[in-house]
Amino acid sequence: MDGNQLTSQKKIPHFKPNGHRIFFRRADILKWLQSNRIATADEIEQSAAQHLVSHRRPGRRSV
Repeated sequence: MDGNQLTSQKKIPHFKPNGHRIFFRRADILKWLQSNRIATADEIEQSAAQHLVSHRRPGRRSV
């Protein structure tokens, strides 16, 4: 997907004051870039381990 598609579909914040050139605010772009972060495999594994520990049922033994 190129920049034109992102702006025409309003998926990325932008300005078009004269209807020709497209302008972006640096802070908006950085926020947009960071909004769809994908966790690493290590982060997912760590989160899963924390979930299992915090949601352990009472009386169950670990194997």
